[in-house]
Amino acid sequence: MVDDAIVMLENISRHIEMGKSPLQATFDGSKEVAFTILSMTISLAAVFIPVLFMGGILGRLLHEIRRHHHRRGADLGIRFAHLDPMMCSRILKPHGKRQARQAVPRK
Repeated sequence: MVDDAIVMLENISRHIEMGKSPLQATFDGSKEVAFTILSMTISLAAVFIPVLFMGGILGRLLHEIRRHHHRRGADLGIRFAHLDPMMCSRILKPHGKRQARQAVPRK
């Protein structure tokens, strides 16, 4: 689920590096990956559907894991779709020209 946040952040950063303002980069970047993040969240939830039909002790144990996973998946899906882009527009800033990093600073 952390992959969703990384995809969103990298795409917004890419738009900022292209010269867009942080707010415009957030709109454009989140619009491009919104469907991808939604589909990843739904597919993760769908993987645990067969656990609903398991019986016995293992079924009861995995039922609790499934419940927790669905709850966290829904929470994180909403967060990645709404909160992360907002934070990116406020926190990420465009950098000046990039300078090559040197292993040892020159004096």
